[in-house]
Amino acid sequence: MFEIGGLEILVIIVVALIVLGPEKLPHAAAKAGRLAGRLRRAWTGFQRQLFLETSLEEMEKKHSRSSASENEGKQ
Repeated sequence: MFEIGGLEILVIIVVALIVLGPEKLPHAAAKAGRLAGRLRRAWTGFQRQLFLETSLEEMEKKHSRSSASENEGKQ
């Protein structure tokens, strides 16, 4: 998703240290980590739900096609 290298992370840490200061940085990092975890879980849940719904739709289409072909064969 995001391609962040080591240099970019170092720049972010230095800027955060300057802006927040050494006292607030650990609290802000922990909060950012919790937020990242929530976002990751939400994204995973979204992907799972999307997969389940598309799988269900595909199965319904196959079932309706097979039912239609069975009905044609009986007539």
